Amino acid sequence: MALTESRYVDNAGTRHETKPEHMTQLFGRQLVLKTHPRIIFRGKLDPLAARTMEAQCVVTDERYANAAADLQDVMSSISRILMCEVSGMPCKDDTLLGLSHDELRLHSHNPAKYCGVDHMIPHYEMGKAFVAVNALRTAVRETEIAAIQAFTDDAGELTRPDIIQSLNRLSSAVYLVMCRLLAGKYDTPRYAEQGRPDFLRKGTP
Repeated sequence: MALTESRYVDNAGTRHETKPEHMTQLFGRQLVLKTHPRIIFRGKLDPLAARTMEAQCVVTDERYANAAADLQDVMSSISRILMCEVSGMPCKDDTLLGLSHDELRLHSHNPAKYCGVDHMIPHYEMGKAFVAVNALRTAVRETEIAAIQAFTDDAGELTRPDIIQSLNRLSSAVYLVMCRLLAGKYDTPRYAEQGRPDFLRKGTP
C-alpha cells in the first residue's frame, strides 16, 4: 500500500495531517511557530493596512480627498510588499506618490524646499488628519523593525534588502503626506481661515 504524503511538515521534519493551533504556514506545506520572525512581520503588515485605511477615513472626513488618494498609494505598496514576501518575488516600487525612490528621499529630507515647511515636532493642534497620518508613520517604522529582524541572517546580512528599502521609502512617503498636510498642499488647507497656531508661526521658538 503506497504511503500518502503528509499535508504539512515543520522545521524539525515532523509531518502533520492537520495544522497545530500554535503553528502556521510559512509557505507551501512548511509549518513554523506563530512566533517565527517572518510571521511576526506579516502580522505587522495587517494592522499597518488597517491604520492606513483609518487615516484615509480621517483625512476624508477633514476634507483632504487628495491626501486619501496619496494614502491609497501607501496601501498598494503594503499589499505589494506582502505579496512579494510570501511569493519570494523581488519587491520593486518604481514610484510612490508620483516620486521615484531617490526623489522621495530628497523631498522627505528637505521638506522646506519641496513643501514649504520645516521638519516638525508633531503636536495635537496640527489637526486630526495630521495626527492620524503621524500614527501611520509610527506603524510603518514598527513594521520596518520587524522586517529587519525577520530578514537578517546569522552573519548580520539582509536577505531581503528590497523589502527593507520599500518600507524605508514607505516611511518617507507617509512623512511627506504629513508635510503636505501641514503646508496646505491638499484640498482644504487647515489654516486657511483660522491662521497657523503660534508654535508654527515663523520665528516662534
